[in-house]
Amino acid sequence: MTRSLHIMDQWLFAPKRDRRSWPDVLLLAGWIAPVGFQIGRHVMWRDEVRALTIALNGDDPVAMLRGLHGEGHPALWYLLLRGAHAVFDRVEVLPAVAFVVGVITVALLIFRSPFPRPLVLLLITGHALLFEYVVMARNYGISALFLFAIAACYRAHRDRGLLLGALLFLLANTNVVGAIMAGAFLLFWLLDLLETDGWRWSPPLTNFAINAIIATSGVVICAVTMLPTYNDAAARDWSHESSLAAAILSLVNPGATSLGALFANLLPGVAGSVLLFGATLGLLPRRPAFLAAIAAVLLTSLFFAVAANGAYRHAAVWLSFLIALYWIGWSRVTAPTGSRAWLDRRLPAIGRVSLLLVLAIQTAAGINDLRNR
Repeated sequence: MTRSLHIMDQWLFAPKRDRRSWPDVLLLAGWIAPVGFQIGRHVMWRDEVRALTIALNGDDPVAMLRGLHGEGHPALWYLLLRGAHAVFDRVEVLPAVAFVVGVITVALLIFRSPFPRPLVLLLITGHALLFEYVVMARNYGISALFLFAIAACYRAHRDRGLLLGALLFLLANTNVVGAIMAGAFLLFWLLDLLETDGWRWSPPLTNFAINAIIATSGVVICAVTMLPTYNDAAARDWSHESSLAAAILSLVNPGATSLGALFANLLPGVAGSVLLFGATLGLLPRRPAFLAAIAAVLLTSLFFAVAANGAYRHAAVWLSFLIALYWIGWSRVTAPTGSRAWLDRRLPAIGRVSLLLVLAIQTAAGINDLRNR
């Protein structure tokens, strides 16, 4: 049994892989086929169509943004839909934009990520990338796109330029969970710099501060666009329970909040929490990523418990953030540990197993989507 787990660990957590080869092209084509099949049979939901209706309201984008204020979502998705409709003048831009976003997201995973192909296959056949973020035309798939774009650009742009700040600005304006992930990524970035350069001011830290201002302005614009909400059906009702008690419980048992949707709400909350916290342990070799992942779990859980209920599409934004952190820290995650301490060796291994269990549940849900079509 131990040997089998070791072989699986080596297979799914290989240090590197070849990219841009014909198997990767086949992998992308193999993903497009079932997604296209589902799109052809998908009947648009009211929430999907409502977004296009709002996007087309008003004589110009400024008037549209005035009508969007208080709707409960930031503006980026609506601007994409309005821009696509201005070019093609067809309502079919709604599924088309979602499909293009999904293709770019999956292409980034296949061609740019450091993950070995078996792990990539597990990722792209999950419920999010096989259905929720590509067949469903909502404003959550773009969060995964920007998170993976940030992961792909981080190493080259951590210490220079404004690209990461711009991407975080856009991420913050995809949805409210995306805004939370933008803040969590800033935490990772800062801790990563401090781990490298120590507690002294440096040019990379100056660059970070400028990018942080850009990202924070994106969060502010998101808040100004959304608040106060008047059409958010997910708002919590506190007439029969304590918000303080719910907040405290969410921090110790996030699996009992809407993050439990990652497990189709089939697992008890405590079991879901064990997997959520456990999946972050694989990032321990890169401590800033581990701390940011924990912070993201707690902040997202707190938001779901206190501010608004969520669904799978919201919870999967956190999972996309976790995948982006694994992407960035992959060389350390997969490197042999030089420590002889039992915990230093076992905890990351437990984290990798937990991550695989979480992803396997997503893939099972994705396959179930195909069976139900």
